[in-house]
Amino acid sequence: MVKRAASCIANDGWRMADGLEAIRPRQSQTHNGSLRVLCTFLVHLLPSAILFSALAGCGSDNLPIAVVTGQVLQDGTPVTHGQVIFRPETGPAATGDLDSEGRFQLFTYARGDGAVVGKHSAIVVPKTQGMTLSPGQSPTTPVSTALEIPQIYQRHETSPLRFEVTADANYFTLELLP
Repeated sequence: MVKRAASCIANDGWRMADGLEAIRPRQSQTHNGSLRVLCTFLVHLLPSAILFSALAGCGSDNLPIAVVTGQVLQDGTPVTHGQVIFRPETGPAATGDLDSEGRFQLFTYARGDGAVVGKHSAIVVPKTQGMTLSPGQSPTTPVSTALEIPQIYQRHETSPLRFEVTADANYFTLELLP
């Protein structure tokens, strides 16, 4: 019986035992080496891939943005609970919350920056997030308001609200008919 006091792995992946014999690497040793290389590769590659993906997704930042403010009225009365959403033909949508006078200011990337220049369809939806819920009221149940927003104005497919955002400051009055 030959004692093997020490062993090492040579650069070519073969294991040498006391320099007497070359032993083929066990499957687990080869797998661990491959796994180590893969992990090292991912540690260095993954952050670069994430950064590249984030920068590639920012191509829409190049679209021109213009300030958009306005007011939502129903029968001449301000609609005070809800959100306005402008969806352009191309690019990201812009949103704005209604205040106590039914006024809104749209933002796309940062608060108050506006909407993409071009043609938009607009909707007005009830605000359901951030409100205090009553017992039995689910988070998706709109909070009742003095004026209910007609269903036709809550979907881009059915809303007749169409606007063109120009490079200058824009002010729109959204008149909702019952």
